[in-house]
Amino acid sequence: MTGRDREIDRALGEITGKSGGARIELDRLDQQLSVRNILLVSTAYDYFLLEEEGRLSDLFRRVYGQRELGYVPMIKHVASGERALGAIEGGWVDLLVVFNPPGDVPLLELAKRAKEKDPDLKVVYLANNTPELARMAASGECTGIDRIFTWHGDGKIFLAIVQAMEDGENYGPDSTAYGTRGILVHVPSLTRLSGLLPPIYDEIWEHTDALLSADLAHVQKLTRVRRRPKVVLADSQEQLLELAKKHDGRILCAIVDETGGARAAEALAAKVPVLAIRNGRHAATGEGGLRTVGADSPNLAREIASFVRGRLGTAELSFEFGGRTVAKASDVWSLERALWTTPGVVLAKYLADGTVADWLAGRTEFELAAEFEKLASESAEPEDIRRGALDALSRHKAMSLAGTIANYSRDSFGPHVRFSRLGGGAMGGKARGLAFMDRILSAHLPDGAFPGKRVAIPRTVVLCTEIFEQFLADNKLLEKDFASMPDDRIAAAFLEADLPITVLGDLRAFVEEVRTPIGVRSSSLLEDALFQPFAGVYESLMLPNSSNETDARFQHLCDAVKFVFASTYFEKARTYIQATPSKVGDERMAVVVQEVAGAKHGDAFYPDISGVARSFDYWPFGSCANTDGIANVALGLGKTIVDGGTSFRFCPLHPNVPHYGSVRELMKQSQKTFYAVALGSRVGQTGLDDSATLVSLGLEDAERDGILEELVSTYDPQGDRLYPGTGRDGARVLDFGPMLQGDAFPLANIVCLVLRMGEVSLGCPVEIEFALTLDRTGEGRHEFTFLQVRSMVAKADLVSVELGDIAKDEALCHSDSVMGNGVVDGILDFIYVNPETFDLSKSQAVVPSIRKLNKALMEAGTPYVLIGPGRWGSTDPWLGIPIIWSDIAGAKVIVETPVEGRIIDPSQGSHFFQNMSSLKIGYFTIKPRFAEDFDWAWLKSLPPAGEDGDVRHVRASEPVQVRIDGRTGRGAILKKPPAVQKGEGGSCEA
Repeated sequence: MTGRDREIDRALGEITGKSGGARIELDRLDQQLSVRNILLVSTAYDYFLLEEEGRLSDLFRRVYGQRELGYVPMIKHVASGERALGAIEGGWVDLLVVFNPPGDVPLLELAKRAKEKDPDLKVVYLANNTPELARMAASGECTGIDRIFTWHGDGKIFLAIVQAMEDGENYGPDSTAYGTRGILVHVPSLTRLSGLLPPIYDEIWEHTDALLSADLAHVQKLTRVRRRPKVVLADSQEQLLELAKKHDGRILCAIVDETGGARAAEALAAKVPVLAIRNGRHAATGEGGLRTVGADSPNLAREIASFVRGRLGTAELSFEFGGRTVAKASDVWSLERALWTTPGVVLAKYLADGTVADWLAGRTEFELAAEFEKLASESAEPEDIRRGALDALSRHKAMSLAGTIANYSRDSFGPHVRFSRLGGGAMGGKARGLAFMDRILSAHLPDGAFPGKRVAIPRTVVLCTEIFEQFLADNKLLEKDFASMPDDRIAAAFLEADLPITVLGDLRAFVEEVRTPIGVRSSSLLEDALFQPFAGVYESLMLPNSSNETDARFQHLCDAVKFVFASTYFEKARTYIQATPSKVGDERMAVVVQEVAGAKHGDAFYPDISGVARSFDYWPFGSCANTDGIANVALGLGKTIVDGGTSFRFCPLHPNVPHYGSVRELMKQSQKTFYAVALGSRVGQTGLDDSATLVSLGLEDAERDGILEELVSTYDPQGDRLYPGTGRDGARVLDFGPMLQGDAFPLANIVCLVLRMGEVSLGCPVEIEFALTLDRTGEGRHEFTFLQVRSMVAKADLVSVELGDIAKDEALCHSDSVMGNGVVDGILDFIYVNPETFDLSKSQAVVPSIRKLNKALMEAGTPYVLIGPGRWGSTDPWLGIPIIWSDIAGAKVIVETPVEGRIIDPSQGSHFFQNMSSLKIGYFTIKPRFAEDFDWAWLKSLPPAGEDGDVRHVRASEPVQVRIDGRTGRGAILKKPPAVQKGEGGSCEA
């Protein structure tokens, strides 16, 4: 178990009281011995024999590279023993192969000195068949040499050597961990053994290759390859019998040379099939579990290969009844169909005699084989056996795909397939993060961690970037000048184009399978990259997917995919990229298509809760610390939060710590409306947002739907307090009290654990998005749906910035709620909303003016300070100015001033906030107690550079200096800046 595994397991134990342990098999497989670096000691001629006759490089590439093992062994050749010892000194070598002794260092001395340098090093001697070799083997003068093989003129022996050394080390742990089967080989004759190993491995690889379907995910392929039968060499009869006893039930067969193992062959034959090699030239015969072949038979190698082939199992399983085949299975997917169609009595017979279990074991499906064996022994009625087998198969498919990235298949896609991909290329940042956390959750969160609650990602299909590139090329879209086109014309051009024909059938199959609302989301190469998340820059759409006509739902999905493609070139994306080191030409778009989390309520579909949580809180409240994290949750779809609307905040580690000054303040700020998917709505052909498919509802709608009991508290005016739930009369307040103060659902614990998993796995503070759907039928489980993870920019090593006592006349403003770190010099320009003429009723009207001034300053390369009331970027016009990020992308510092009569907190859950933090924008929140210190008079005295209604652009004669202490969250904008002190940073680090 890795350090990461241990830390996640520790967090799981602290939060749930239960231990998990990594369950993703890839983590265990990575711990197997892999011979990656081979040092070959030989003369130039001997090396020529191996390389030319055996074409080693090509051989290793074919066996390792084509089977996606993740590496191809590298062979380094040296001609002397001393050079070999020098190479070993560097710790580079996994396996030392000596092809005939070198002239400068005796063989045994070379082996001894090599082991002294690296005790774990494996040493193999490959020699010509000489009397000296026989004498060495007979006398036992092989100290330091792990194995001896002989050269037959076929380079395949070199490949067999490498695999035999790996198998010898890996079989024990693999057999114990998940039942990998072994082929025991005891052949004292080195010459005979060296000749038999290559055909044995040829059969193993041919069988393994037949199991590697193109539809398998990479992890599944790798797992199947690594679980293949292992060849285990025994040096004596005693060791042979000991291995058979130790791995009883996990031995596939044995090959024994009776010259040194007649007794062992007979003993083993009672339990496993044995091929005994006897002196002479007689043909192969069978005697019960013992089959014999002559040692001098010209067909010896073919007989060995045939014996192994017969034990590896068939590629196809046939169910026979009445002299005819009633069903066939070529994989676990077709096995499910066979289980449904095969008559019960026939199915019971095939399970009882072990035919199905043996076939599954031959496909390395050891866990499922064991379940089928147990089922056959415990169940008597055929239909009970059928139901049990189908249930076991369903569980197995879900577990085998958990945490994997499967290739999308129309035949195998179903509820058990959580994440799959279409096309080649990259998946993009959003999809990568989702796939990674799916693996982490699958590996470390046991089913019993939160009984009755499922924590998982939604069913997801990713259209990878090669589809986007092919779409652009096929329709010649890059020949258009998107920089000079408005968004609606760009969208129209993309919607008129045709998606690649290779994906149309798959998208149609997807909508035929999925009948709930679908989210179509961007996942570009640059999106969610550290320091530039592109949050909210590209388009996403929610599709009701509720039409009875498959053609209509399919067309809506295709249009949505093309619309997301088009948003790569929309104005706000181009403006955002302009503020980063990247270029529009660097971007490639993948698209995430996934089921929307939630449940149907009349004509609407929505989850009980959507949320955004961060493992680092820039503005901790009360006794909470920065590292305790923060969460914002809201009723309905997450659009409320990510667009900067009203939500409820709490600390996952301390959910009972109040984050509001009073009950009345909480009631005033609590959520009153929420978003849902409007079932039956249709996405517009050129609509530039999701307004056509979403509907805004009120709390009365949620109460009518019967979902408020676990989400609200009721206000008691007499006691001026809130009581969790709806058990009394009074105003409903959406504070999630039954969950955070009661035991309705362990929301805080799950959020806390998932944040910790993400932080440990990514190695930095993280932000997650999630949704929660409660099951009120009593028939299923509550669903905590994990939607997204991204890195946060929150550095522990902050630049020291001394603020000291700031005199009122020195600063334009100061605050103790500032995000960022460092010193920003050289700013002359300010854009601000005039407080004397502006009120929040005009918030939407000032957006075009700000956009116009921002565009002009960005084109001139001029940074500026942006100042305005309330929360910048909120979609609620009564909380602030509802601007999108691209409209102010040129700002270097953003200031939020208070609004009289309203307490408006900065939104840590919005896309707007994510872009500020990632682009290192200094972010000031001026609380009411600092409002009187804001020097509006100085700002108004600056000469105007532009004015448009309530929005003014002014320019100072001397640059101001922005100073932010990231350690304390304090900051100031100094009108007459002092010299930067030694050791202070020269730029703001958000």
